[in-house]
Amino acid sequence: MEKQTLSLLIVLLLFITTSCNKVESSKIRISGELKNAAQKMITLTLEEDINRKKSQVIAEIQLDSNGQFSFEEDLTPHIYTLKITDKKAVMLAVDKGQQIVVSGDATDDKPINVTGSEDTAKLQEYEKFRKESLNRLVISVRNQIKELKEKKPSEDDPKLLELSKLEIENYNKHK
Repeated sequence: MEKQTLSLLIVLLLFITTSCNKVESSKIRISGELKNAAQKMITLTLEEDINRKKSQVIAEIQLDSNGQFSFEEDLTPHIYTLKITDKKAVMLAVDKGQQIVVSGDATDDKPINVTGSEDTAKLQEYEKFRKESLNRLVISVRNQIKELKEKKPSEDDPKLLELSKLEIENYNKHK
């Protein structure tokens, strides 16, 4: 009986220690479907320096004839870009164990839909805010400068100088 109790205790201790030491999987799965994808490959890149536009290709992912794909790998939590076409890509904020699903049309102007990553949703909201800020603060002023320059004003035109100064101020606010 003492041997049975000891054996049971050892099994119980092993069970407790293995249960408490569970390591979260670092594997990340990115899958999905892209409609109207003329190309048969999409590219996943690691964003090394977003401001300097430096990235490293992590994988070329094969699309099947229906535009479906699946990729699973041990990836470091980071920001990645999934390049769909030369003109269309989606940024992903990836964390351990995520099951990210990407869907959309490779040819239209609508954004690619991403689920399975709360961080990506936050990143997309931030990027939307930044784009709106750039349009409101900087692009609107640049358009006014462009319209004024079409009228061929002198280089020292007060309105042109004022708008040029405002563009710089607004850009600094935007950053």
